[in-house]
Amino acid sequence: MLEAAPWLSADHLAPAVHRYLQATAREQLAHQAYIAKPSPRLLEAATAAARLAWRMGDELGLTPAGHAKLKMLVAGGAHAEASLADLMVVGAEIAARRFGAVNASEPAEPPASVPEPPDELGMGASSDELEEGV
Repeated sequence: MLEAAPWLSADHLAPAVHRYLQATAREQLAHQAYIAKPSPRLLEAATAAARLAWRMGDELGLTPAGHAKLKMLVAGGAHAEASLADLMVVGAEIAARRFGAVNASEPAEPPASVPEPPDELGMGASSDELEEGV
């Protein structure tokens, strides 16, 4: 199996691969039991075991659709990391322009006259403070 799906050789995937192999073995046993003595209960058990093994294999990328999903996730993850890095650079540049930092890689200090954050009601300064300033 590891020759056909080399990505499953990672150590952190060992428990998932082990559970998949157990589900596949359980499916085979259930089908053999049904063939030996057909009954609705055994057919139900064999069908449930087959669905579980298929779903687990799909999630591990062992089906064509599962493999395609994994490829999309990996590509999306790499793109997301690049996008986050790009956003961090853009954010640093904006902060440098806004707060006048000399180097965009240094954290920019906000000016001393930054307005207070909004209170619970979404208002800035309280109405009493505004009247005092007038």
